[in-house]
Amino acid sequence: MKSYALFYLCSKLNSTVYLAILLLLMTVGKVKAQDPQLTQFYSAPIYLNPGFMGATGDGRAVVNYRNQWYKLPANFRTMMASFDTYFPAKDISVGMLLKKDELGANTDQPIGQFDGVIGASYLVHFHHKVKMSLGLQVGGGQFDLNYNHFVFGDQLSTFGHTGNNSKEEFIGQKATFLDVHTGFVLYSPHFWTGMAFHHVNKPEVNVLGSDFEVPMKFSLEFGYVIPLEHSKHYFAGKYKRRRVTLTMHYKHQGGNEQLSIGVYTHYDHLMAGVWYRGLPIKMINNNIANNDAVAFMGGVHFGFTKFTYSYDLTVSELPTDRAGSHEISLSFTLDFNKDYKKKPHHKKMYLPCPVPSS
Repeated sequence: MKSYALFYLCSKLNSTVYLAILLLLMTVGKVKAQDPQLTQFYSAPIYLNPGFMGATGDGRAVVNYRNQWYKLPANFRTMMASFDTYFPAKDISVGMLLKKDELGANTDQPIGQFDGVIGASYLVHFHHKVKMSLGLQVGGGQFDLNYNHFVFGDQLSTFGHTGNNSKEEFIGQKATFLDVHTGFVLYSPHFWTGMAFHHVNKPEVNVLGSDFEVPMKFSLEFGYVIPLEHSKHYFAGKYKRRRVTLTMHYKHQGGNEQLSIGVYTHYDHLMAGVWYRGLPIKMINNNIANNDAVAFMGGVHFGFTKFTYSYDLTVSELPTDRAGSHEISLSFTLDFNKDYKKKPHHKKMYLPCPVPSS
């Protein structure tokens, strides 16, 4: 979703030229920002779609970390922490998410953004095996341009860096904005499908006296579960422990599109996955196929804890010696509703969404 050519060029330049490019981008017109992407998108469920709040039918805490194009000096780093829980008596879930993005993480993060949202979802029972979760999140963010990590002309002499502070004056180093997201997920024990709309208010952020717009992001999710063994009772546990899950995730934001197609395998305590990310039917610059990466994931699941690691093998035009991305996620399922699940009538109604992160 980000411009490979621009940031590869910036990685070759010093900080003065890097800032000049940034200033140029902000003065030629309205700049449009884009959301960071995650390879393990279902391991960050309430970031993916507000409708996934409470998807486990219980409490859940998740931590995510991504280092994108880690060999580039101007690489990207994303960190997230989220919590959500389901209240079965009211069919309501609540959740919160904190996210921090850093651009130029290998050069002391000259550009950063911090976001936080709180939200709620409502579960609609169409049938004891078909549910729909409707979610809404409201929050805000702060964009930060840290000039302390740049070197300006008045800090240089014939002998190099003077060590003095720059006398340059800048405005709009920090900017805050309000944000709104919504979405829904329809699911049964064997499949789920959902749609999400992020930044529905299209917030404008003012930096250096110029506005840039955060365009609305639309996403579509789908998955289908194939059991590797069958059990008479869904809650016997075997169905969830050995399965293959086919997944799809499509998103569109600011004129950019991306499709992820993959497969996850759960076999007892082990997990593995592979998927492709890109949209080859859409050409870039009229002659370059829009390929991004092939990703590989592995993980372990013990009790209420799950750890996964993934690596992106870049297949785009970004030079392979500069490419590659690491990502990890750690999730905890919190058994808040243990007594509720044991009640015979309620046990029938209890149906978690079968997303890979559950």
